[in-house]
Amino acid sequence: MTNLTKNLMLAMAACTIAAGTAAAQTYTAQIPFTFRAGKTVMAPGTYQIRLGGLTSTRSVSLYSQDLRKGAILVPTGTTGEHKDLGAFKVRFACAGKDCALASIWVGGWEGAYMFPKAKLGSAETARVVEVDVTRVKAD
Repeated sequence: MTNLTKNLMLAMAACTIAAGTAAAQTYTAQIPFTFRAGKTVMAPGTYQIRLGGLTSTRSVSLYSQDLRKGAILVPTGTTGEHKDLGAFKVRFACAGKDCALASIWVGGWEGAYMFPKAKLGSAETARVVEVDVTRVKAD
């Protein structure tokens, strides 16, 4: 085996290990209001947010630690924005008292994971509410 072949094999192994390490990340957020995540209505409380899968096929699970209820969502895309690498946020689109999960920003270079937004009535005004997220662990 040549040195080039050995180096390529080592590089592929390192990439595989790195992809597997970044495949699952866990965060927590204290969400003080009722909101929709997809079609599921979620109550206020402490939520565990888990990002699974690889970058192109992410899934997001929200789990209420208080109510032991959860939802699994697939992002519709990413924003591609590269802001503060340490800022973890959950963003909600709200109209009146109705709020829906709009995006999750977990820092890093992946951008924010976006979710379908609720449609507003003609007399409704939208506002954005952000909730801080705490990183628990990377599996």
